[in-house]
Parts: sequence; structure tokens; C-alpha cells
Amino acid sequence: MSIWLFIFIMSAIALAALVFAGRRSARSFDPAEGLSKTEALFARQLAEIDADIAAGKLNEADAEAARAELARELVRHREAFGHSEPATLSPWAGRAIPLVSLLVVGLAILVYSDVGRPGMPAAPLALVQQNAAADAAEKQAAAAEFAKALAEVEKRMQEDPSDIRGWQVLGPAYLRLGRFDDAVAAFRKVVELGGPTAPAQTALAEALIMAANGGETPEVLPLLESAVQEDPNYVRARFFLAAELTRTRQWDKAVENWRALMSLGDGTEDWYDVARNGLSVALARGEVSPSDPSAEPSVSQPSANAAPSALNDPAQRERIMSMVAGLQARLDDQGGSIEEWTRLVRSYVVLNQPDKARAAYQAAVQAFPDAAQRADLDALAARSGLTGADGGATQNQ
Repeated sequence: MSIWLFIFIMSAIALAALVFAGRRSARSFDPAEGLSKTEALFARQLAEIDADIAAGKLNEADAEAARAELARELVRHREAFGHSEPATLSPWAGRAIPLVSLLVVGLAILVYSDVGRPGMPAAPLALVQQNAAADAAEKQAAAAEFAKALAEVEKRMQEDPSDIRGWQVLGPAYLRLGRFDDAVAAFRKVVELGGPTAPAQTALAEALIMAANGGETPEVLPLLESAVQEDPNYVRARFFLAAELTRTRQWDKAVENWRALMSLGDGTEDWYDVARNGLSVALARGEVSPSDPSAEPSVSQPSANAAPSALNDPAQRERIMSMVAGLQARLDDQGGSIEEWTRLVRSYVVLNQPDKARAAYQAAVQAFPDAAQRADLDALAARSGLTGADGGATQNQ
């Protein structure tokens, strides 16, 4: 059945219902017949009065008053019936409803034909599920194809380890798969075969950071410093160097590199706001300003004034902890954005639960191995003492 036939049938049904509901009976009534019925009712009421007198329920005075009232009511009814006329319909009454209904239906069809898509077939639930299954199958096929291509490159590199292009392919692929140790080995080969270029050293430093999982990486800082010396305008190297200097609390050098990085942009780049935030952290020496309501208290130096006042109420604190636990469970089961992971870590910091904050940070590092994506989170972790030399909290300097 086409959409237009369906519209026609539904419109006809609605029109018939409106016309039927809006019609009034044109049949007139006979006033004499109505008066006769009313007089019969009054006669029965008079008989009841007489019965009450006979039974002793009414005295003669009360009965006379009741008869007088009935007589007055009978006179009023006779006058009303004498002026009544048969009901009639206006000549337009029967036409207005169907005309207005047809007008509304016609306008609806015109509007739908202009902005609607009547030729588009309906998508049943089975088709939606089929499309979802097709998307999942496509993703699985793409993953299988990726794994197959990776295996071919790995086989070729076993045969010819001096092929730098193969290692340049394997390094990012290993990072994507979370095989950080293999990525480190691949990027080492790139540096060995192609020389200590800025991109190669930066890639190796990034892989080392991922492999360390928030721990100390003494090799990273020299690699990034060498990369910046090779190409001072290489944004990625400058970014990672500034972030690493901030993480290790080398504030003066961090300020210098954040400013140098910002001088390479015009404020419209994706990394610019992150660089501005990193510069603020470095300038503040990682200390939380009491006047900054958005700042997070340090895990290593909790104070009664650091937490929001709501946390002083046990009931409020319990509700907040329940919400944070719900966020933690959802991120563990389904994953989430880097902003959600950052919010989770910040919540544990504010709740003064350093172990949970550190565990959430490490899970976020695993979920987002690209340090450029989690610059805000890394800055929060460094400021809150989640990335010390022993993997524990450290005191702010």
C-alpha cells in the first residue's frame, strides 16, 4: 500500500468521524407532547401529597403550600412550552466541518510532498539489526585485514631487517594495538637505520612513555631534547618535551618550552589550549591556587579546605562516591572519552583517594596511549602527585 493511499484512507475516516460527531438532529419536537408528559408528572406529585395527608405525614397547611408550589411550577412549564420552537440547522452548519477538514488534509499533503520523503521505504527492526550486524562484520573484516597486513610486514622484516620503511610501518601499528614494547623496538630500529631525526626520536620517546605506563622513563627526556635540537619547529617534539618537563616538575624549563611551543601556533591549533593550560601549571609550580575554583587539590597534601563543602556532609559524600563509582564501572566496561577519564581522576583526587586516582590514571593511559590526547590529564596527574619516581604520590615542590 502506497503512502498516498494510506493518507487518503486515514483522511476519509477522520473526515467521516468529524462530520458524524458535528451533526445535530434536524428533527423538531412537539411542544404539546412535552407539556402532556410534564402535566402527568405533576399529577403524580399531587397524588403523593394526598397520600401523605392520608397517612398523617403532612398536615393540611403544609399540603396546601405544596400544592401551591406545584401549581406555580406547572404554570412556568406551560409558558416555556408555549414559546418553544423546533430546532433547526444553519445552512452552513453541515458544510463547515467537511470543508475545514478537507482544507487541513490538503495542506498537510502539500507540506509533506514538499518537505517529506514519501518514496523512502520504511526500515523495519530486522533491517536495522541487519545493518548493525553488517557494520560489526565490516569492522571485524577490517581488523582481520589489518592483522593480515601486519603479519606480512613482520615476515618481510624478518627477512630484511634493514628495511627502514617496514619499521616505520610497524611502529605506529604496534602503538595502535597496545603492543608498546614492540613499538619501542620498532622505533629504535628506525632511529638506528635512519639517524636521530626529530620525528624518529619523538616517536621513540612516545613509545617509551606508553611502555612505562606512568613510571619513570629516564631515556625520554634526552630523546625529546635531542629532537628539539634537531628541529626546534617540530611541534610534536616540542609538545612532548614541555609535557615531560612539567611531569618531572622542571618548572622553569617547562615554562620556556610551553612558550616556545605556543609561539609556533596562532591560537587556532588543536593543541594550543592544552599548551596554554600546561603553561599555567608550570607557572604555578604545580601549586593549587585557593582562588581558583576549578583547581584540584593535591593528593599528597589534602586539607580540610581543599574539598568542596558538600563533601563534609556524609550523606552528600556518599551520593557523590556512588556517582563516581558508577562512572568508573561504565568506563571499565564500555570505555569512554579522554574527558570522562579526566573527570574520573579529578573526582578521586577531590575525594582524597590517591590509590584509586592513580589506578584510574593508569587505565586512562592504557586507553589513550597518545600523550597528545591526554595532555590535560597528564598535567592533572603531575599536579596531584600521581606520577612520582616510585609510582606513588610525591610532594609538590
